Amino acid sequence: GIVKSVDRPTTCKKRFLAKNHQMLRMDSESCQGLSAKEFDDVVAAIDRLIKPASMILISDYAKGMISKELMNYVMVQAKRFGCTVMVDPKGPLFTKYSGVDYLKPNSKEFGQIVEFFQLPAHQTFEEHGREICSLLSIKGLVVTMGEKGIAYIDAEKTIYSPAHKREVYDLTGAGDTVFAFLALGLANNF
Repeated sequence: GIVKSVDRPTTCKKRFLAKNHQMLRMDSESCQGLSAKEFDDVVAAIDRLIKPASMILISDYAKGMISKELMNYVMVQAKRFGCTVMVDPKGPLFTKYSGVDYLKPNSKEFGQIVEFFQLPAHQTFEEHGREICSLLSIKGLVVTMGEKGIAYIDAEKTIYSPAHKREVYDLTGAGDTVFAFLALGLANNF
């Protein structure tokens, strides 16, 4: 569902292209937290849309919408309805994702999470992943690594899936597409 706000502009990203290459992007957006009314409207939409055993996907773009309070509310409702929660995170407050089922950071965000928790530099990628799973009490991490593929990390295993090189015109939305396909797979027990 869409929640309308008279006080919050819709994010708009204008791309300036030259010969099929993006030269510049100009964003018009708000990064302010939700007002009390906006929060109540979002909560009402969640209550209206949530169904038992649903897959709840949260893409946090760090634009002020996904607060710790909203995440707490989502997690209470998810537990109540037996839902799976998967988050595409943005910093800087990574603890707000505690207790979700799965987190899908990209390589840069994974590094930011490692720094946020001040994990030892001598640890491996897999050790960092397992430590993050433990610190956030999550089932697993799916780290997208661009041309290096995707890694799944949980308490017991790490699975790598290589990328298959393709000529791509525009990468816009690639992370969101991966996020949606991962959710589809989880929802169908793949």
